[in-house]
Formats: sequence, structure tokens, C-alpha cells
Amino acid sequence: MAFPGPFAYVPKPAAMQNSVTEPGCASIASSVQDGLGEAAMTPWFPAPTGNQPHSEHAPAAGGSTTTAAASASIAHPVVDDDNPYGFPPLILAASKGRLAEVELLLQDPALDINQLEQKYGMTVLMAASHHNKPDVVACLLAAGAKVNLAVGKQRFTALMIAAAKGHADVVKMLLTRKDIALNETDAGRWSALFLAARNNKPDVVAYLLAAGASMTIACASGETAITVAITKKHAAVLEVLLQHGAALPGLFRVDPGRSPSAVAFAVTLADLDADLDADRKSPADPEDNPLGLAVPHSLDDPLAVIDELLAVLESKQDLQQWLRAKGIRTASALPVVECLASLADTWPMHANSGRSATVFQKRLVCAAALGRLSMMTAKGEALQHYKESGISAAGVQRLSAVATRQIEKLIAVSEQLLTTMGSTMLDNLMPGCLARTSLARQVDMETLIAGLVSAGWLAPLAQAIVTSWKSALATLEAEPLAIAAGSTMQQITQCVFENTERKAPRLFAQAMQRELAAPTLLAALRTWIGDTRPAEGLELLFQIQCDQLRQYCEQTERAS
Repeated sequence: MAFPGPFAYVPKPAAMQNSVTEPGCASIASSVQDGLGEAAMTPWFPAPTGNQPHSEHAPAAGGSTTTAAASASIAHPVVDDDNPYGFPPLILAASKGRLAEVELLLQDPALDINQLEQKYGMTVLMAASHHNKPDVVACLLAAGAKVNLAVGKQRFTALMIAAAKGHADVVKMLLTRKDIALNETDAGRWSALFLAARNNKPDVVAYLLAAGASMTIACASGETAITVAITKKHAAVLEVLLQHGAALPGLFRVDPGRSPSAVAFAVTLADLDADLDADRKSPADPEDNPLGLAVPHSLDDPLAVIDELLAVLESKQDLQQWLRAKGIRTASALPVVECLASLADTWPMHANSGRSATVFQKRLVCAAALGRLSMMTAKGEALQHYKESGISAAGVQRLSAVATRQIEKLIAVSEQLLTTMGSTMLDNLMPGCLARTSLARQVDMETLIAGLVSAGWLAPLAQAIVTSWKSALATLEAEPLAIAAGSTMQQITQCVFENTERKAPRLFAQAMQRELAAPTLLAALRTWIGDTRPAEGLELLFQIQCDQLRQYCEQTERAS
């Protein structure tokens, strides 16, 4: 599926388009050169000497039979306030957009429509093209103006001038001529397409490509429209080029440490390419793969996704490249990389009793770290890259839609796994505590804490759980226990166990809620985390486990 077309750019107001001082050729010489590199070092419209067109010969201003003296007088009429540069009447009228005056002058059979202004070296059509006068351009073309005249040392044509200036309406008008030299180049082999790409004129690039302009023409330095757009970071131009089948010279890794503008460009370029590539590979029905993944539905199994992420991290693969290979857009991949970048630094913190962190612990911590996406993307920062790059509104909307769906899916992966694993941990909480409690209601705290940590509880919470459990047992121990006379030891043991199993959970819930509300718990977390880099991920997991414990305690009290 191609991007919506035509290229969605709003034309500049006329006041902005014609901001140069008219009709001065000096302004033409300077403003057309803006951003043209080496071309700006030489006069764009040279003096009469050596000023020969390379494709069609332009006659003197007064017509093909005009003498040199006569042409000089026509080329330089009296300078006044209305004509400070001394333009010939037809060029003056064309530059100012005086259509009626142009039409009147063209009625003179002795006046050559292809006259060449001798001082600055431009034709009437070039003047109208430069000053963005599409109605005058249409009139001149209808009257037989030669559209491919190329003049000056750099041999620009009217199409090159209009393309470099970004005058889309003039370009469209010139392209109506079937004999237009679409791929003509200047003394640097710059085509109209190259000039439009270099000067960041995406709407003009779109019109030229639609007319059949070649993207592969290389200038004297070896650059093409594609490579110059990459060099200049013109994402909007590359958007159009990619839509018309351009191939990037190679995907590159986005360095988030670069300047914001460089990151925005790199992210957008990578995702534009990925979006079009997904269109080429995906089934016709986008409903089958709304996330644009390399393998549809590959994010549907949360446990498999987390295990894959852990495998990539532990094998020290490039996570960004791995995510992109799966079809995750760069705008989505960068925050994932940031979330998980320092994950391995936390593994020693979860080790206990001389054993390294368990797979269960790693899955839990990884899922919690991935959950930071919801906070990181709340302000839309991940999608801001597209807006800042300058691509079309349609492109921003399309890329943002896919990236947003991917981020939401990754957040859902985190939430689903944390919920599933949390439920398992809570289901095993009381059985685990009871299993490590003696008949005399004594608990080996170190053993119980180690078991809770291995089960996935963060160390400060494991400590708080054991403290609450001991408090519950102490309260229970202080209560009298009615035992029937004549009971055997087995019956007494069973009675004590049933009493503990029945009453301890409610007492534990009450004590645990007090622990959760106490400031000492948060202080214990701070001490445990210390100065570790991935503190935010651990803090998020701590908050999640606190919330899960709080809900568990509330449900336990209601059930009692």
C-alpha cells in the first residue's frame, strides 16, 4: 500500500513565494544559487561574453535579425524606479507577472519570444520561472517559447530554475510540454530533480518523478538525488523518493546520543523504508498484520517475547538491529533499547544463597523494565521524531499509527506477563510461608526470605513479607487454642496446623498492609537499589509488587 497521494504539502503563500525583490536579475543570480554549493561561487547569469546556450541557440533580445548595436539598446533600456536593472520590456513584464502586458508585447511580430537578456543572461521564460509566474509561463509556452534553452556558464534551464526555487506550479506548467528535457543537466551535471532534492523541495520532487525524472543520474561529484537528500537530511524529499521506488544505500544504526535533529532524521528515514518494505512483503489485507511485523503475530505470546529479549541481551547482540529485523519500527525500538539497556546490571542484585538470578526472576525484571514504555511514551516523545523530521502530514500519520500500535502491544506484553507471574507468586505465597513454619510456629527467616526472592519477590518486599508473617504467627500464638481433652499428639498437631492455616492469612494481611504503608519499606528499597543505573525499572517492579500485595491483602481480609 503506497502512501496517500499526491504529496501532501500546503503551498506557500504568494507573499512568501515572491519575497525576492522584483524584477532584479541580481536577485535571480543570488537566490537561485541559495544552497547550491560551488555554483554560488560563479555568476549564475554571466555577462554576454562567452554566454552561449548548449542545446538551443538564443537570439538577441530584439530578434534574430537585430544588429549588435540594436540588441544592446534593447537589452538595456533606460533605468527608472520601475525597472532598476534595465530589463527589456518583455522580460520586465514577465518578471513582474504582468500577463496582459506580456500578451500585448507578444503581438509584435518583430519581437523574439526567446530573446536573451544580454547583461545577466536570461530568457523571458527563465525570468517568469524564477519569479514564480505560472500564468506568464503558460502564456509563453503557448506562444512558442523554447522550453529547453540552457544559458550561462552553468547552463541552467527554466525547469532547473523553477525546481531549485521550489516553484511547484511553474514546474507543473513546464512539464506539460512533451518536449521538455526532463533529465537535462548543467557544467556540474545537476538535473532538475537533483536541484529540487538538494534544496529540499519535496512537492517539486514529486511532480518531477511523476513525469518520469531519473533518480539515478549522478552529478560530477557522484551524488544522486537520493544521496544528496541523505547528506542534507531532507527527510521529506526522501519520503517522496522512497514512494517512487528509491532504494536506500543501506540501513544504518541510529545513535540516540546524536543531536535531536540527526536522530529525528535517522529514525524517520529508517521507518519510512521499513513501512514501504512492509507494504511490499505483507499480504494485501493489512488486517492480517496491523503491526507491520516481519512475522505476523510474533508478539502475541508474552512469555516467548520476554525470553527472546533476554536471549538477545545475554548473547550481547545489537538489540536495536534485532528489533528492526522483527519489524519493530525504530521509533518503537529506541525506547525499548533504553528500557532494557542496563538490565543485566541488576542480575547480581537478585542472586541469593550463592546462586545467580533465576530465569523466573529475569523474566519478571525484564517485563517490568519493558513496562517503563508506558511512562516514556506518555508524552508522545517516541513519535515526535516523525514530526520534527519534516515529512508530510500523511507520512507522520501513517508512521505514527504503526509505531503507536507496536508500542501499545509491547506494553501489553509487559502487563500480561507481570499479571500472570504476579498471580502465580501470590498463589504460592501462603503455601510457601506455611511450608516453612514449624509446628511451634517458628520460622527460619533466612530460608524463607531466600525462597521468596527466588520466587520473584524483590528483596525488600521479601523481608517485609517475612516480618509480617512472623507478626501474624506471634499474634496467633498469643491466642488460646481450644484442644479437646484426650486428644492424641497427631490430633493436637492437626488442630494447631488447621488453626494456623485458617487464621494466619488474615493476620498476615493486616500486618502486611501496615508494612506497605510504613516509610521504612521505601527506605529499604532505596538502600537496596543504591546507585544502580536501572533504578527506574526496579522501582516500577517494586511498585507493581506492592500494588499486587495490597490487592491480595484486601481480598484476603474480605474472604475472612
